[in-house]
Amino acid sequence: MGHAIEQLRQALASHEEPSLTTIGGLAAVVAAAEELPSAPELPFVASLLLAEWEHISERTALVDMFVASVNVARPVELDDLLDLVLNDEAVVPEVAAHLEDPLRRRAAGQDAAAGIALEAWLRLSLGQWTRSLPLLGRLDAHATAAADTAADDIDPTFLHRLIRCLGAAGEQWQDHSADMAALLRGLLHHTNVDDNVAFELAMLELRTGLESPTPEESLVALREARDHLTLTAQYEDRIDAEIFGTAIDALIAFVGGTVPVRQDVDRLKDLVAIFHLQSLSEYRHWRQPRADTAVQWLGLVDTLAHLEDLDHSWFAPADIIASVAAAYRAHRTLTLVLPPDVILRSHGSDVSIESNALSALLQPRLIEAVRQRGDGPELLDRWLVTVGRTTADPDDVAAISEIRERVRAGGAPDRPKDSSVDVSTLTELLGLAASDAAALAAALAPHPHVARILDRSAAAKVSASAVDTNIYFQEEFARICQEIHSASGLTGIRAMRVEQVTRAILLYMRWRGSVTAGSALAATFQRRFSNESDAPKETEFADDLHRHLAMNLPVLPLKEVSHIANGRVDLICHFGEISLVIECKRELNDASMQHLATLYAFQPAEYNWADSGVAFLVVLDLTTQTRRVQLGEATRVVTVPAVEPDGKPETVMVAKVQANLPSPSHQSTPAAARARAAAGVTPTEVSLS
Repeated sequence: MGHAIEQLRQALASHEEPSLTTIGGLAAVVAAAEELPSAPELPFVASLLLAEWEHISERTALVDMFVASVNVARPVELDDLLDLVLNDEAVVPEVAAHLEDPLRRRAAGQDAAAGIALEAWLRLSLGQWTRSLPLLGRLDAHATAAADTAADDIDPTFLHRLIRCLGAAGEQWQDHSADMAALLRGLLHHTNVDDNVAFELAMLELRTGLESPTPEESLVALREARDHLTLTAQYEDRIDAEIFGTAIDALIAFVGGTVPVRQDVDRLKDLVAIFHLQSLSEYRHWRQPRADTAVQWLGLVDTLAHLEDLDHSWFAPADIIASVAAAYRAHRTLTLVLPPDVILRSHGSDVSIESNALSALLQPRLIEAVRQRGDGPELLDRWLVTVGRTTADPDDVAAISEIRERVRAGGAPDRPKDSSVDVSTLTELLGLAASDAAALAAALAPHPHVARILDRSAAAKVSASAVDTNIYFQEEFARICQEIHSASGLTGIRAMRVEQVTRAILLYMRWRGSVTAGSALAATFQRRFSNESDAPKETEFADDLHRHLAMNLPVLPLKEVSHIANGRVDLICHFGEISLVIECKRELNDASMQHLATLYAFQPAEYNWADSGVAFLVVLDLTTQTRRVQLGEATRVVTVPAVEPDGKPETVMVAKVQANLPSPSHQSTPAAARARAAAGVTPTEVSLS
């Protein structure tokens, strides 16, 4: 055993609450880095490192240590380490790319460590840090082999992790849901894990049921889920299966014409309370959000139970109408499916769903109950005039108003009217025939948010690939791209991505440079100002540039992303094979290209995400100027030297966007003429002699 690891162990044992400082600091950890990956102290030391992660400037050796640990750590230490790392938002962006290959190699086996590595690989893939196809292939191979192997011959930890991965992959990647379900069904004959397999199958069917386009398809999937939960609930410790099964029973029964009784609700409340008390004593798991929806399902059953008088005499019409409103909009207020707790590469990505199927299941019966009452519409009108104008929730008022209109229109359709969707740009990009375009629009109608994303992405793709016929622009664009590629050495698809961002920034410079301050087309940062305190802010500039890039690139740039090289970048474009940083600055005093490059180019070079070798600096020129510069004069490609002698230099494109400029008509004023004369700026006659 090495001296360094022994010293580290002594330091850990000599303090009741060790910290990175008390165990000898980063130097002590680095000294023991060769032995720590296989040592039992690994997870604890890792927790101390992660607590100080953002304050550690040089982390390469630590990342290498984590990678080495994936290769050699024992299952218990490996599980703890990966859980620590994958739960840390500051660490995942830095280590994800380095962990993929070792996790893939470790997951090739069929022991406990392989199952742990497989699960960690899945978490990275669900967060969009790694490609999904290699993982899906590995899941298929493992599940197929496990189905043909006796249960006693399979490591139990590996099998449990495999089942969990199959369920999560099918639940979150809907295109592969059927494949994952088939693989899970192949494992049902292993009686030692059939409850886990059945529960994962139930959750897959549950999500399918909540996303189905028709009530009939939804009910089929919900009944399938209920059957799987019945198998799981045979085991006394599977309270979760009893909770979800009871809730699904209540929903199916309501659609069929009955209402949950209060005793069922009370029983369900007791089960949920026990379930959450048990969860409090356990370490929160990355699949915990799925269990957290138990409270939401309880809320659904409770909402339905308040409708016990729906088909009878409305002795308290105000109360029953409020309950009708709550059930009518339950698909918006209750989150019945939640994504796993993984750190996402694209912030704001959320795979929780608004269940259109739930509205299609509940709303017809609610509207029919009102329609069947002779005084139903009158009661709704009275409620809107009295309760609706005073104490009611505005969302309840909107729901009752919608019900009233639908009742007056003749009742409820089988499912809510689909919103029309516009996918014209998408169909144009794909070159679809009219019949195919109509079929695509119909398929996307129940998912208007998906249609908007696809059509917006298509618009960006069309815009990014459009040919600009301005000869000067094309010449400058070609020159700058050549300089960037020559300096950085990038080729292939990475070079293409750099060209896309370069072109979008040049288009932005030309567009904003042609707008007169104070005009209707001017941005907020292009206003005239008299003193520095009134000067436009960098954030105004960055927001405007972000909007332009979002419409002119095939990806949506992210704004103000933290934990990049221990800082926060203004804009970053994740293309998958390369990520490109765009730093925004403003300059009030000296806007010469040499000054801008010298002062600001080092910051985007420091961020240099994913070792791309290329970054972008876009500076808002707020100096007092009276004339516009040409596109070529407002761009420079510079090389930022490496910190270390054997380091890699970075290539930075510096772009300047002028603001605080007068209208071109200013050049025809006497004041401007005098200023030019004083500076010796006069037109010269062209002579061919």
